[in-house]
Amino acid sequence: MIEANTSSFPIEPLGYTEAEFETMLESFRITALDAVREGVPLYGENYFNNLKNKLIEME
Repeated sequence: MIEANTSSFPIEPLGYTEAEFETMLESFRITALDAVREGVPLYGENYFNNLKNKLIEME
């Protein structure tokens, strides 16, 4: 994932499976909540938008 960063910004990527991340979101883990609320998808924009919709439903 580090190789995907072509910018000069110091990004520290974390990787989770879809199931792990969805569990984190449903458990209100700040990492997942912040990523969905403030994040910008680099890949998987449809999946990311589905997570945003799920977060809206949870609020």
